[in-house]
Amino acid sequence: VVPYLNQYDALLTIPANGEAPLGLSSTGDPMFCSLWSFLGLPAITMPIAKSHNNLPLGLQLVGKMAQDQLLLQTAKTVQTICLFDLYQS
Repeated sequence: VVPYLNQYDALLTIPANGEAPLGLSSTGDPMFCSLWSFLGLPAITMPIAKSHNNLPLGLQLVGKMAQDQLLLQTAKTVQTICLFDLYQS
């Protein structure tokens, strides 16, 4: 995974396989983020849409090792390009 990722600024993945749980409950399945933590790679999750239940759906960007600033810049660019505005009615 790491050599493959070196070809790109970031890898786009899903953070979960559905909408966020209600309240502080958990899905009980951390598998979508634990790989990146295990590999020591920076990752950021961003809301991108709302489900039919009006709950957030997201995307996850994974960056190169020790390239946290590049990942944050990439996330800002993705947000700007996609014009995510989940707080408008």
